[in-house]
Amino acid sequence: MTFLLRPATHGDIDFLLELRLTTMDVHLREMGVFFSRERHRERVLLEFEHARVIMVGDEAVGMVKALQKDDALHVQQLQVLPEWQGRGIGGQVVDHLIAQAEAEGRPLTLTVLKRNPALRLYLRNGFEQVGEDEHEFHLRREAQ
Repeated sequence: MTFLLRPATHGDIDFLLELRLTTMDVHLREMGVFFSRERHRERVLLEFEHARVIMVGDEAVGMVKALQKDDALHVQQLQVLPEWQGRGIGGQVVDHLIAQAEAEGRPLTLTVLKRNPALRLYLRNGFEQVGEDEHEFHLRREAQ
């Protein structure tokens, strides 16, 4: 299955908010963290200029934000609709980001909620845990 990344527009904000609520809220609540709808919207809008909608054909199936942070390409957010999870889309997006970081000679970094099953995806793709806080693991994949 192939995907395309296109820049997010303000017309995507409602989709991106629902995507975030659908994919992130359950993991946050499991950890006792409760965000209001407005707080989730703030996260959608954070670094919005870096948001890319993941498209499969004509269908929006997710979103990724990756930006330069310190010495690394940092994945700010990666979310795939539940009905599209398990089809390899997230893995393909991660492979794309790894290739981008490799081409730039930079490490790839991200944080993942401790309760998020996506952790397995990142560890399978060569990320190593380099830190943690109360709710998240901090991961890094060095350029090869």
